[in-house]
Amino acid sequence: MSNAEVLVAVANGSLSPDDAAKLLVVSPKAASHLTCKAAEKGGVSVYGLNVRFPITLYADQWERLATFLPDVLAFIKAHPELLRKQR
Repeated sequence: MSNAEVLVAVANGSLSPDDAAKLLVVSPKAASHLTCKAAEKGGVSVYGLNVRFPITLYADQWERLATFLPDVLAFIKAHPELLRKQR
């Protein structure tokens, strides 16, 4: 079923929105497309992580997180049995 067919089925009531969400296909390019925006209070918001709201941190927080990234990646590699990936 194509995305257009799924949307038509939701519009005519033959498919629930929850079931439609499972059927809609997001292209890999769209799924991996991340963008940044300056937030109203001076933070940096990152959109496109497939979460309900953007992730917003101040610039110094992003810088601290960026320097800690090798530790996060090492933790992920060392503990795959404890972690799940988003579907």
